[in-house]
Amino acid sequence: MPDKTPPQFSKTHNLPTYWSAFFVNELYRSGLRHVIISPGSRSTPLTMAFAMHPGIQKHVAVDERSAAFMALGIGMESGVPAALVCTSGTAVANYFPAVIEARMSGIPMLVLSADRPPSLRNIGANQSIRQDGLFGEYPVFSHDAGEPVNASNDFRRLEILANQCWESSVYQHGPVHINFPFRKPLEPESAFLKDIEHYYGSALEQRPGPLTKSVRLTNWQIPAEILTEIAAAQRPVLLAGPLCGYPHLEHITTLLQSLGIPALREAGSFRSGSKNDSIIGFNAFLKSEETQSLLSSDLIIRIGSKPTGKGLELYLHAHQNTPQIRFSGGSEWSDPSLIGGKLVHVPVFESLDAPKTIEINTNPNWVQKWHEISNKWSELREKNLQAGTSLRDGDVHHCVLQHLESSHNVMVSNSFSARDIDLFGAPMVQNHCMFMSRGASGIDGISSTAIGISLSSNKPTVLITGDLAFLHDTTALLSARLLQSNSLRIIVINNKGGSIFRMLPVYTKENWFNTYFETPQHVNFRTICAGFNVEAQEVTTLDELDRIIRKPAPIGVSVIVCHTDSDASMQQRQELWKQIP
Repeated sequence: MPDKTPPQFSKTHNLPTYWSAFFVNELYRSGLRHVIISPGSRSTPLTMAFAMHPGIQKHVAVDERSAAFMALGIGMESGVPAALVCTSGTAVANYFPAVIEARMSGIPMLVLSADRPPSLRNIGANQSIRQDGLFGEYPVFSHDAGEPVNASNDFRRLEILANQCWESSVYQHGPVHINFPFRKPLEPESAFLKDIEHYYGSALEQRPGPLTKSVRLTNWQIPAEILTEIAAAQRPVLLAGPLCGYPHLEHITTLLQSLGIPALREAGSFRSGSKNDSIIGFNAFLKSEETQSLLSSDLIIRIGSKPTGKGLELYLHAHQNTPQIRFSGGSEWSDPSLIGGKLVHVPVFESLDAPKTIEINTNPNWVQKWHEISNKWSELREKNLQAGTSLRDGDVHHCVLQHLESSHNVMVSNSFSARDIDLFGAPMVQNHCMFMSRGASGIDGISSTAIGISLSSNKPTVLITGDLAFLHDTTALLSARLLQSNSLRIIVINNKGGSIFRMLPVYTKENWFNTYFETPQHVNFRTICAGFNVEAQEVTTLDELDRIIRKPAPIGVSVIVCHTDSDASMQQRQELWKQIP
C-alpha cells in the first residue's frame, strides 16, 4: 500500500474503517473540504473516517434530501464538490432530485452511499435495494467500490477511484456516485480510531498531493474563425443565461460586452458582482413582435444555460434562421429554440487571453436603439413601482435588491421569482453574485441550497423564494444551526400559492383552478419557524419591509415573510409585459 498501514489493522473489523479512511484521505488531497453526513448504521465506516479527519468540515443533516441540496449549494458557490454520506436503502434515493439538478446545471457533487454486501442483495434482506446505478445516466461517473479487501492492488485501485471521482466531478461538471458495500462488523475498535488520526498526519506528511493531479489551463483564447464571424456582424446581440455551473464563461461574457455588443444578461449570469452596462427589461419588451422586429439581429451569441424568461424565448424563436454562436461549458445540450449554429466548447480556465486585434463592425445605431428602449422601459417600470397601494411581488424584489450591499450572495428560487428578479431586480442584480438552480428548474431544495451557499462562502447570503418553495423545503431549517459565523436571510414571498399558473391558458377564476393548480396554503409561517428556533418576521407593507431590510441580518438563518397581494402582483406584471417603449 502507498501509505503506512496503522497498527491493529490486522483485525478484520477495523478493515472497513481503514478502507474508508484511505479513500477519504485521497479525496482530501484532491481538494475536498466539506462533507454532509446523514446518520445511519451501514455508513459507520465512512462516517467515522470523515469524523476523524482534521482537514474536512463536517456538517450533519438528518434529512438526506435537504443534505443533497446543501451539497449542491456548496458546489454552486465554490466550484468544488462537497461529499455526501448516507446509509443504505431509500436514504440514498432521497438524493435523486439534487443529483438531477447537479447534472443539468453542471454542479460538482460526490455521493458516497453505504450498501449491504452482495451476499445480502436480491434475497429480501432488510433495507437492501439496488443502489449501484440507482441514478441512471445522471452521474458523470459512477462505480461500485466493492467490499474492502486487505490487498495492495485493491487499495491502489481505491486510491485511483478517489482521483476518478474528483477529476470527473470537477472537470465534467456534475455529480459522481460511489457505492460502498460493507459487511458487519461495521464499528472499529476505539483504540484503532486514534491510529487513524496518526495515519492521516503521517500520510499527508509523506505525500500532501493526490496520486493523480490534472493541470488546469491558465488561459484560453476564442478561436479566430469565431472572432471573424463576430467582427463581421452589424447587429450582434449577446444573450447570457445562468452560469452557476460554469462561472468561467463570465470571462467571455465580459470580453464580448466590452466590445460594445448589446448584452441581454439574465440574473443568473452575474457571478463576479461587478457593475456593467447591460440591457434591462428585455424579457418584458421582447414579448412584443413589433419590438422583436425593430431589434432584429444578424448574429445571436449565446453563453451559459437556456434563458429563463419568455421574452428571450420568443426572441430566439423569431431568430431561428439567424446565425448563432453558442459558448458552452458543459456536456448538456442547450438549444431549446432549435437554432443550431456553431457550438464552442469552453474548457475550465483561470483567465481569458484578450484578442490582440479585433475590430467589430457593429452599427452604432444598433447599440443605441437597444439602450433607448431599455431606458424608456425602465422609466415605465419606475412609474409602475410607485403606483402600488398594496405590497406586490415585484415591490419585494425591487426593495430587497435596492438595499443589499454588493458583498451579498443572492439566491433566487424558481417559478415566478426566477422571472421577477429580471423584471424588478435589474440593474441591481449586476452588483451581486447571483445563484439560481436552473438545470431542472424545480422548486425543491431551494432553502437547503442557499444554506450550502452560505456554508461555502464568507459572504452574507439572501434567498428570495416563494411560499410553496419554502414549505417544500422546511426540513432545511433543521440545518440552521450549522451557520454559526455567517448569515442567511430568507425572504418568503407569500402570494398564497402557485400564482405562476395564472400564466397558463387553463387559468380561470373557477374553484377547480384554485384547488388543483394554485393550491393556496393556510399556514402560520412564524409558528413553523419558531418550531425550528429560527427567527421570523412578517410584513404586509412596503414600508415595513424597507425598514427591516435596511438592518443588518443576524448571524444564522432568519426569515422575513412578505404577505403580498396576488391579484395586484399579477396586474403589475401584466402592465409591464404590455408596455412597449
